[in-house]
Amino acid sequence: MKRKKMNQRGFTLVELIVVLVILAILAAILVPQLLGYIDRAKKDQYILEAKNCMTATQTELTDLYAHDSVVGINDDSLVGGNPYGDVSWLGKPEAKKILETADVDPYMLIVGMGDYSTFKDTDLHKAYTIYFVAYWPDKKKDPIFFNGSTWV
Repeated sequence: MKRKKMNQRGFTLVELIVVLVILAILAAILVPQLLGYIDRAKKDQYILEAKNCMTATQTELTDLYAHDSVVGINDDSLVGGNPYGDVSWLGKPEAKKILETADVDPYMLIVGMGDYSTFKDTDLHKAYTIYFVAYWPDKKKDPIFFNGSTWV
């Protein structure tokens, strides 16, 4: 019976410590990379939300242009936000429709478009064009900007 116990050997304390040290080193290398990946994924998600807002806004502007409507176009920008549960395009209902279409609930959204009064009839479509977007996903996050060609 004693012989059987002698043949059943386990790991030594040194072997267990070596394994734990190796696991700690791997964790120290992988955790920061994983956190960086999560941050990049969140930023990509916010950029996608901002693009959805821009697309929904351009769709609404195209609809206004198609119906020869200048509702809201004389305003300098589309301003929508939800700090108090209210969404407004300087008092226009189009902003709520835009955010519902984009399926987002940003802290603030600013979309810069052309000024209707500065364009001639031949360039009227420029008044319905988006030139920049500033998107705040929430109060604590930095804004995401679209400067006409790239997202930053």
